[in-house]
Amino acid sequence: MNSFGTFLKFSTFGESHGKAIGVVIDNYPAGVRIDTDYINSLLKLRQGGGAFSTPRKEADEVNIISGVFNDISTGAPICVLVENNNTRSKDYKEHLRPAHADFTYYAKYEHFDYRGGGRSSARESVARVIAGAFADLILKEFNIRTYASICGVGGVSLDEFKFSEEEYKRALEKDFNALGDDLFKELFKDEITKAKNNNDSVGASVSVAAFGVMAGLGDGLYDKLDARIASAFMGLNAVKCVEIGAGRKLSSMNGSFANDEILGVSNDELMQNQNSSILKQSPNFKSFKVAKTNINKPLFLHTRHNFSGGIIGGISTGESIYIRAHFKPTPSIFKEQTMLNKDFSLIKDAIYGRHDPCVGVRGAVVLKAMLSFIIADFLMLNSSAKISNLKKIYKGE
Repeated sequence: MNSFGTFLKFSTFGESHGKAIGVVIDNYPAGVRIDTDYINSLLKLRQGGGAFSTPRKEADEVNIISGVFNDISTGAPICVLVENNNTRSKDYKEHLRPAHADFTYYAKYEHFDYRGGGRSSARESVARVIAGAFADLILKEFNIRTYASICGVGGVSLDEFKFSEEEYKRALEKDFNALGDDLFKELFKDEITKAKNNNDSVGASVSVAAFGVMAGLGDGLYDKLDARIASAFMGLNAVKCVEIGAGRKLSSMNGSFANDEILGVSNDELMQNQNSSILKQSPNFKSFKVAKTNINKPLFLHTRHNFSGGIIGGISTGESIYIRAHFKPTPSIFKEQTMLNKDFSLIKDAIYGRHDPCVGVRGAVVLKAMLSFIIADFLMLNSSAKISNLKKIYKGE
């Protein structure tokens, strides 16, 4: 499958060492101002070339082929191309490499593109970042913001499952997009440097969050918001585990604690942030005063801990959404390993080329992009969830 989404959809095409990577976004609403500088800024976060990523660095500037006129979306399918101009196919042999998708792709198709992995390469994620950037331009209209930053590398990890919006912003301002104080960031860097200097790689954990998401997004049974997020994240190269909210820590709790004390409901997402310092200072704090809640406006639930990560029953609660995704170490390492040749004979060889010592560093922005696209899709799906919504559109009621 090369397409993602239910109403708002995108389809990707292209290979790691082909002429270009591309994406077609369908059902994108007309009238959205398209900020190409913003889209290119997200692609820059995904670029290689730094000390903690692959030396391969593409220009990665978007070329919008259709669907946008005078910087405004027209409602037609949006097609975007990004050229591959820095490939080195000579670095690759026709081998089936360990822990790569080479063997599984060959088993399915009886053919595979060994030049960087073809479609199975993380190079395809350029298209996902573009789709997510276009989704961000929709979310901006509703003041919904998404972020993703490193929260663990190798044996060093931050224990928290939730962070403030300011912490994500500060992480993005640094040369290394990681949460925590400067000491933790240096420890993260050291883990990557040690692996790189040993011709090895290391795994990483990424914290992904969405702020300003109102209650009611998602479907309760077969298209749950958290299930869609987990599926999308697990569909990204090297992600092997996804936690929503407190995640696996919930399995060690009693229900009396895990149920999370409800503090109130409001029409304002900022209420929880305004009271966060009070909650930390006073464990006996029970509730906070809010203006009378209007059912016809967006709703935001407020709990003491937000263990659910902003999603209950597959539907958003109105609290901040928190996810933690765990990346395995990049399988492309510069050590001699046992692999298969095209005749399925075992051989000893080493992998060459340009590879990430820690795929989570560049993977963070891809996770952010996928979360943005999912939220935008559910926003559009929700327009038909209630008859009152349709009346607003067609009767102005």
